[in-house]
Amino acid sequence: MALGAATVPYELRFDAGRVCLDLLSTSHPAERLDSLAPLRAWIAGSGLVPPGAPPAHADASWIGRF
Repeated sequence: MALGAATVPYELRFDAGRVCLDLLSTSHPAERLDSLAPLRAWIAGSGLVPPGAPPAHADASWIGRF
């Protein structure tokens, strides 16, 4: 991350360069993917689904897996 480009502590980040590192950043400073809405937002924001396609198939069972 560039100097002066700090993010809000609870903002989802997609700047680590790899999806796995972006996922890792969701647990610092606190777990943010603790409910379905933030998990779906992260899946869409990470590019794991096509732009504009909501990850509607994600359900509550996915939360613990992520």
